[in-house]
Amino acid sequence: MGRHVGKLAATAALALALATQVAAATVERIELHGLASRAEQVIEARVQSVNAAADRSGRLATRVELTVLTRLKGKASSSVSFLLPGGARQGEHLVVPGVPKLVPGEEVVIFLSKPSSAGISLPIGLGQGLYRASVDAKSGEKRYTPDLAGLELLDGATGKPVRVAATPVEREQFLAEIRRCVSGR
Repeated sequence: MGRHVGKLAATAALALALATQVAAATVERIELHGLASRAEQVIEARVQSVNAAADRSGRLATRVELTVLTRLKGKASSSVSFLLPGGARQGEHLVVPGVPKLVPGEEVVIFLSKPSSAGISLPIGLGQGLYRASVDAKSGEKRYTPDLAGLELLDGATGKPVRVAATPVEREQFLAEIRRCVSGR
């Protein structure tokens, strides 16, 4: 009986390890100037709605509607709507590792890709291209923090994993740096 318990424990540990690996995405680390240059749109926005949808190929997707607060790159408009891969609808669930989940009411800065042929847009570098707003308890300043949850980042030159802290950046400083990146300075 002890042997069976040991095998069961080993199998459970392996399954847990594999499940953890599946829930992560491995992507190249992209610096801020790379996010800005690769993005079709860079906007500071408030998430208005997040709803189940289908892409042009009929695959499960999530439609995100944003109200633009500050446009940093891309065509001028007061709102942006796009599809993210994955979502939930009528008991069907599709999780795409590394694709951030957005919540109505939250404020974000997003570096958004051009839509694919299926109509899907992604934050550049997955969660690297999505910064979530928070308010510093002491200063009351709005700060933005990259959403690196579920990502393993690799150095583009060496291919080796790199550790990056999801450090909050003060809003005005962050937006000014994005503007410099977008303008090429």
